[in-house]
This record gives sequence, structure tokens and C-alpha cells, in this order.
Amino acid sequence: MIALQLNPPLFVVTPRGDGIARVMIDYGPDLNPMFVVELNESRDILCFDMIDCKGSGNSAWGLEHPEPFESRA
Repeated sequence: MIALQLNPPLFVVTPRGDGIARVMIDYGPDLNPMFVVELNESRDILCFDMIDCKGSGNSAWGLEHPEPFESRA
């Protein structure tokens, strides 16, 4: 397992809302990496599989905010 502090942190969109990814955890080749994300609204700190995160928009760079997640069910 490798844990990497993201410096600078990444602004991401998760199934639970927008947040800031502060740490990436890599468990090896058999599992997807995880992001440790602090959610903007609730301030909860949760782990998300990397495939469940999208990069956030950035108006300075001309990047539009991504569409919210739809249910995977």
C-alpha cells in the first residue's frame, strides 16, 4: 500500500457532492486507487474509488463543471 498526500489537492466531483481530494491510496495492481476526499458541504472526510471521482471544473482554464453522477444501480 502507498499513501500519497496530494500537494496541491485536487478539486473533484463525487457521488456525494463536490470536494477536495487530499490523499491518494494505492493498494496495488489488484484494486483501484482510492481518494480521501473532504466534502465541501458536510465537511465529511470519506474514501472514494478513483473511478467514482471526476475532476472539477475550472473557469480560469475554460473547463466546465462536469455533470452530476447518476445512480450506478
